[in-house]
Amino acid sequence: MRQPRRLSRTRHRDGFIAQWAWLAVGLGLVAGFTVFPPSVQAKDHYASTIGVIKVEPPMEAPEFSLPDVEGKQVALKDFRGSVVFLNVWASWCPACRAEMPSMERLYQKFKDHGFTILAVNLRENPATVRVFMEQFRLTFPALLDRRGKVASLYGVWSIPTTVLIDLNGNIVGRAIGGRDWSSQKGCRYIGSLLAQSKLAKAEVAC
Repeated sequence: MRQPRRLSRTRHRDGFIAQWAWLAVGLGLVAGFTVFPPSVQAKDHYASTIGVIKVEPPMEAPEFSLPDVEGKQVALKDFRGSVVFLNVWASWCPACRAEMPSMERLYQKFKDHGFTILAVNLRENPATVRVFMEQFRLTFPALLDRRGKVASLYGVWSIPTTVLIDLNGNIVGRAIGGRDWSSQKGCRYIGSLLAQSKLAKAEVAC
């Protein structure tokens, strides 16, 4: 007569454990959806803080090849697997001149971690661009878009315009106008884009 009672207690205990198990699974799923993947949430957050317009869904970056100030051809495809900071600018543009030093600081911080800057100059001659780069002590590649083909290809209608290209060669963000790219906000945004980079040697402090 007592055996059914033990069975009832066992069922009650098992049911209680099952309820807690499902609750734990549910909490785990909620945590998974709200917390992971952190890199996606981080990128969105840091993009908004630095004023980068998110491109959603990401679109494949159009290929191009331009000469640098020394006449060497540089192609976008050469940097596949790196985060590319594509900046369209001109030496006569006040906002361009203002943001260039911060771009150099950003470049120095991340250049050994799978990051590069391609500064695409709009319709100026090599001598002018070379003097500008030397005057501001800029070491990242400067490319010559003498006919404005890359600016047109990327839909640039105002300068400076920066296009952010991720590790997979997709455009993930655009920024119109100048800003301090070496600020903590800019540093964290670029760091979030590099989160999955195999070229990153170590976490970069911002």
